[in-house]
Amino acid sequence: MCTELREGCYTVEAMSELVSEIEAWKDFKKSVKKSGECQVWTGRGFGEKGYGLFKHGDFNHLAHRVAFMYYNDYDPVGIRILQSCGNKRCVKEEHLSEEPPIAAAAKFTGEAVQSPKGGR
Repeated sequence: MCTELREGCYTVEAMSELVSEIEAWKDFKKSVKKSGECQVWTGRGFGEKGYGLFKHGDFNHLAHRVAFMYYNDYDPVGIRILQSCGNKRCVKEEHLSEEPPIAAAAKFTGEAVQSPKGGR
């Protein structure tokens, strides 16, 4: 019997949460289809800006954020997740990235930002 938390040793609550997450991911993946170079959200929900919505529990979540959190094992609270392909429905791991903080700050202040490579 497990008396401490360590790899391979989980409380009943932790196992229940893990099983719930696995089941949610299975549901999520059922609504993802390959389209060209992208994997696109085909689920029922889409937000007013065209991003896919995944309902889990009582809440809708942006599908690309759910995918990013799953692939990277953390929730980037307060950070925008970008799709390099420009497809708002794309949830492909290689197409998802965090918006660099300097770019986010520039959008907030309205200032132009020089990229490290010299472009804008």
